[in-house]
Amino acid sequence: MKHAKEYLDKVRGEEVIEIEETIIVQSSSDPFKKYTLTKVDGNWLCECVGFQIRGKCSHSREASKNDK
Repeated sequence: MKHAKEYLDKVRGEEVIEIEETIIVQSSSDPFKKYTLTKVDGNWLCECVGFQIRGKCSHSREASKNDK
């Protein structure tokens, strides 16, 4: 899976990105926090810190698993 930074670089370069789907999920550790996941090029991107650092997170893995 590509890192979110690569997609952001494309946006900054004014390349058009087609968003396929967007979902909002509840944080498992904080009942007051929600995260937005966006599906781009068949990959789920999450706004959580873990995804921004590692390029993957439990939220994106779960969303990918539910796609199949």
